[in-house]
Amino acid sequence: MPCFLTDFGLAKSVVTGSKLTRTGEALGTPAYMSPEQARGDVASLTPATDVWGLGCLLFQAIAGRPPFQGPTPAAIVGQVLLADPPRLGTIRPELPAGLGIVVGVALAKDPAARYASADRLREDLDRVARGEAPRARIRRSGRRRLAVAGAGLLAAGLAVAALGRDRPPPSLPARADTRTEAEVLVEEARALPPSGRARAAELLGRALGEAPGRDDWRFERGLTLWLLWRPAEARGQWRAIPSGSEWEPKARLYLGLESLFRRDGPEALPDLEAAEGLGGPGAPLARTGLAVIRKDWPGARRAFEGAAGWEAALLRGVVEESDPAGDPAAAVRAYGEALEKGIPFAWIFTSRSTLRRRLGDLPGSLADATTAVVGAPAFPDAWLNRGAARSEAGDLNGAIADYSEAIRLDPRLGRAWSNRSHARSNVGDVAGAIADATEAIRLDARHAMAWSHLGDARRQGGDPAGAIADYDRALELDPRLARAWIGRGAARQRSGDLDGSVADCTEAIRLMPDYAVGWSNRAAAHALRADLGAARADYDEALRHDPRMPEALAGRAFVRQRAGDLSGACEDLERALEYAPAAWPHRAEYGAHLARLRRATSAR
Repeated sequence: MPCFLTDFGLAKSVVTGSKLTRTGEALGTPAYMSPEQARGDVASLTPATDVWGLGCLLFQAIAGRPPFQGPTPAAIVGQVLLADPPRLGTIRPELPAGLGIVVGVALAKDPAARYASADRLREDLDRVARGEAPRARIRRSGRRRLAVAGAGLLAAGLAVAALGRDRPPPSLPARADTRTEAEVLVEEARALPPSGRARAAELLGRALGEAPGRDDWRFERGLTLWLLWRPAEARGQWRAIPSGSEWEPKARLYLGLESLFRRDGPEALPDLEAAEGLGGPGAPLARTGLAVIRKDWPGARRAFEGAAGWEAALLRGVVEESDPAGDPAAAVRAYGEALEKGIPFAWIFTSRSTLRRRLGDLPGSLADATTAVVGAPAFPDAWLNRGAARSEAGDLNGAIADYSEAIRLDPRLGRAWSNRSHARSNVGDVAGAIADATEAIRLDARHAMAWSHLGDARRQGGDPAGAIADYDRALELDPRLARAWIGRGAARQRSGDLDGSVADCTEAIRLMPDYAVGWSNRAAAHALRADLGAARADYDEALRHDPRMPEALAGRAFVRQRAGDLSGACEDLERALEYAPAAWPHRAEYGAHLARLRRATSAR
């Protein structure tokens, strides 16, 4: 498809040198004119001037604004002559580093430092589109980009570059590469894709060895290490930034945020207070973090009111997730906005996965959890969270594998031991479940859920009295733990205390009215007390909350059978066997009972 270059009377023939304006008059629209045009230096106009214009168009396409702006044409011309264009990384941090280099070279003040022709610019854009580093280099360094740009944006850039392909390159002197070895290392690190973060951290470390005073590189290396989930090393980089450095406020802010996101409020407090005291753009974010630590939710919302940027979106998500009266759906949206605009930290995906699971979006939860695991395989919470999502999806063996990896990465992660205990109980590994819950309790004797999971394992192992003692301890630590009420109700039912079972299940239903297991367990206790009406009502309610719950379907089948509704009982048992997992321990028993019911129904 042919491309056409439209000229508005400002071109100069490179063959004749004829001019279309008066000597010394500035050429072009101020926001897009090159420095030589702004000076009225007509003799200096070459294809490099067109390269500048292409750079301006690329910048506009990427950033949504021209590279130089001002209240008057004269102010814009002053920017063109004296100021560097803004760093693309500060406007679109998700773009690859190479794209910023290409635009930076095209917008070099010195025509000899630009691309010699639009063909050269196009070649570097092609390299960036393939995930390679551009050949051209600029001396000034931009902020690191962490994700690959969309193909549409690069395609737009290639189309712009194609406008000048037929123009012959001028004979310009070769440019000397004046970069230091450290600058070369940093540019190489920034050009790497996200999969090369470990290599980027290594290259940035080598650059700092050559230039230890570059606090901007040190801060950047801290971010890279945080992305790799090497938090201790990240904190070491930020703490090495000296007092009085222009990077100190941001380093103290990120030290505080890193601790806050690990749910370590006491450690976050001094750094966030320091960041607030140093002022600057990060002060409102620091105030928000401090309000979160103090559980001052109205203050947290006031602190970031009107704040823009990915960090503000991220903190909005933290507030909505942490505030007991917060909106989980709003937190999911805020985290999505933060990921769109900012840095793909694994813990953001992990938090969003937890929220999505709470909201019933299990596919979204699993997708986020897997992204976190792939992006930061050393992050134990990512494996822990995916284990929980897999467990809820019925993939118990996958859940056990994920919990085991979390434990390998951090053997002191009590929640992983506790959750693996629960999964092991559900696959019939009673001894393993008891061992895991016991280890979780050894790590934290006040871990109420671990006591509840120990009770589950003991109940399944035929020790209802021991289970009731464990549930008692769990409820002593957390009276609002609905699962412990449900477990104790089941243990009391097994020991013959049907009234106690009904009472415990009723309390569980009060605490978690949408949890089908509470209704199903109370229905079973009612059925054992021969209160078939109450049992049927509770099974119906359980199935309203979870229409595919095999235990509730099987229980209602027996209630229907006792009420004389054999066809309804057959229908419920058929559905129970359809929805139950392949390894359901009751499958053979209920299958045989269904065959008997069918024979009885056909004999009528």
